[in-house]
Amino acid sequence: MRSTCSGGVRSPTRERRARPGRWRWTGRTVRRRRSAPERARTGHPRRPARRGRRPVQWWTTGSSACSCQRDRVGRGDQIHRTERRSFSTNIVLLTNSVRDKYSVRVTPEPLPRQPWLRSGRSPRRQLSLESIIEAALELLSTDGLDAVTMRKVAQRLDTGAASLYAYVRDKAELHELMLDEVMRELEVPEPDPECWQQQLKQVGLQVTRLMASRPGIARIALETLIPTTPHTLDKMDQMLALLLAGGLSADDAVVGADILSLYVAAGAYEQARQTSERAAHEAAERIDKIRDYLQLVPAGRLPHLIALAPAMARQGPHGYELGLDLIIDGLAARAARTAAVD
Repeated sequence: MRSTCSGGVRSPTRERRARPGRWRWTGRTVRRRRSAPERARTGHPRRPARRGRRPVQWWTTGSSACSCQRDRVGRGDQIHRTERRSFSTNIVLLTNSVRDKYSVRVTPEPLPRQPWLRSGRSPRRQLSLESIIEAALELLSTDGLDAVTMRKVAQRLDTGAASLYAYVRDKAELHELMLDEVMRELEVPEPDPECWQQQLKQVGLQVTRLMASRPGIARIALETLIPTTPHTLDKMDQMLALLLAGGLSADDAVVGADILSLYVAAGAYEQARQTSERAAHEAAERIDKIRDYLQLVPAGRLPHLIALAPAMARQGPHGYELGLDLIIDGLAARAARTAAVD
């Protein structure tokens, strides 16, 4: 169907093919649409700016974040004044025409958190190998060695047990790291060949004191076959240096260090058990039972045990120190024989 210039109908297909920038048939008289580059070259904006209108003035009292939105409404050019109150902020809006309507939304400052709603839990401790060992030692002091498990240490750190396995392989390794942390506090002097026996005794007493102060550490030391942690190896090396300074051979020094380690750990384990009132009461009751039983033994049976029973009942810290002297004196005699042979 053909179209005429007096308002005929244009073919829809042909109208869709009309390219931008050309005259298009829309059934009425239209102007040619100019492109953006053409409008920029001529300097004429697409819509001329209005003149003779005063800018909108608005005031707020108080400090709050606000957002404004304008709508086109009504007609006329009279002054329109709006006053609105939102929370504790007064908003006064003044415009020169009712054709522009401004709506203001005020967001008040957030209220502080109520102190009674705050959690009573302490902030979460940053997870690291040092924090894990520290938490395990705290749990050891309060609940004992049997309570030191991966799950309970994780609960003390406010985390899951799976998070600990990124730092520690298992519970046995955790116990060995606890022993290593305690041994870090041990101070071993520089070897002196003139007084190595006194130095060795002081080191043994210090190790016993450190282990006895933390019940359970001596048990870990006795259960650890070969220590592999850095501080423990360092202290063993320094103790071997003391034995070698005394003139012992390599084999004698290794065996002597092993015997001293076992003795001081056993002494610390016994002292840690005797610190509690219950253990001391049980020990006293057991001694009384043995004394009463020995009185019922027929004559000629257990003669040495009966004769030394009073001396055995007097054993305590003094007996431990005496045993340490016996071991060190034996090592000194061994060193003297080795020197005489050489």
